[in-house]
Amino acid sequence: MSAPKNQKRAIAAPKGTRDAYPEDALRRRYVQQAWRDASLRCGFDEIAGPTFESTELYSVKSGEGILGELFQAFSGKSPEEVEQVRETGRAPYALRPEFTPTLARMYAAKAGSLPKPCKWFTAGPYFRAERPQRGRLREFEQWNVDVIGLPGDANAEGAENAEAKARMDAECVECCDSLATLLGLRASDCVIRISDRGFVAQVIVMVSQPWIAAGHAAPDLVDRALAVLDKRGKVDETRLQTECMEIGFPLDAFDTACANMQSTMQSAEAHGAVVRSHYGDTKFDFDSIRALTKFLDSTDLTAALDTSIVRGLAYYTGTVFEVIAEGERAVAGGGRYDNLIELMGGPPTPAVGFAMGDVVLSLLLDDKGLMPEGAD
Repeated sequence: MSAPKNQKRAIAAPKGTRDAYPEDALRRRYVQQAWRDASLRCGFDEIAGPTFESTELYSVKSGEGILGELFQAFSGKSPEEVEQVRETGRAPYALRPEFTPTLARMYAAKAGSLPKPCKWFTAGPYFRAERPQRGRLREFEQWNVDVIGLPGDANAEGAENAEAKARMDAECVECCDSLATLLGLRASDCVIRISDRGFVAQVIVMVSQPWIAAGHAAPDLVDRALAVLDKRGKVDETRLQTECMEIGFPLDAFDTACANMQSTMQSAEAHGAVVRSHYGDTKFDFDSIRALTKFLDSTDLTAALDTSIVRGLAYYTGTVFEVIAEGERAVAGGGRYDNLIELMGGPPTPAVGFAMGDVVLSLLLDDKGLMPEGAD
């Protein structure tokens, strides 16, 4: 039964969104301006993209996690669109949950005429259909900072290539450090945790060899194990162990191996060493992590190696990092995505970037007494 025509109804804002009254809007503008100032100070150029994209863009390489968080969209005016939704459950468009696929699409479209490297930033609204909680909303503002391409020979091999990429990684982190300085955050307020998905993937395969040999491991073991590892701290530990056993991934052996590898990597003799384990000899490439750590020694941020950092998006290929504040989830996170632009139809192009949302950052500034109040 419909409500009487003149009956008054209070309609709340959609769950996971925010109404911005004048003081709220000023707070949001303060964060946005700090993002812009830090970007320009570090030599990044501003770009912008649409707030909705083809759903196909996110199915290329973002992973199932993102596909499950899309706010899908279609006009309802096209019979073909309506039929597609009925048949597949997937609309032709989606509100953007992140920016990296858009950036890769934009770069691929004009790669031949763009300088190398490109240093780009953007900020604006993003949308994820997930359960709202502290630090996580369905609509939020996000800052994206990326370096695309390498100066000189992008196809150089070995330590020279690793150092060139680490320099680009460090430029992203230095931009984040510049923001922290602008906002009054101290080095002790945040720590940057660094890892490398290539290294972590090697450890996953190494410790899973008995399961693999016995035919019990999942065919896509590495991708599934990385997805499980990204859930750490977000789901119950018992559930985590169960998921690991289901795919043939021994989590305890992984933790032990990573602890041993970290100790080796942090020693002066680690570079290019053959790391011995009871599964045999496995050679690990430490060049990227060591080079990035060297560059970060010059910043005010406290950097630490943490192999539990893997990042959930499937397109990450190497270095990954998160900026963690005490008592909060990651304030910022990102990594290297060297294959994504090629997947979008562009040339092979190394790229790295990070994103920072305004929700966690605003909570951190409030907790530290650094968020201005009023119109001043």
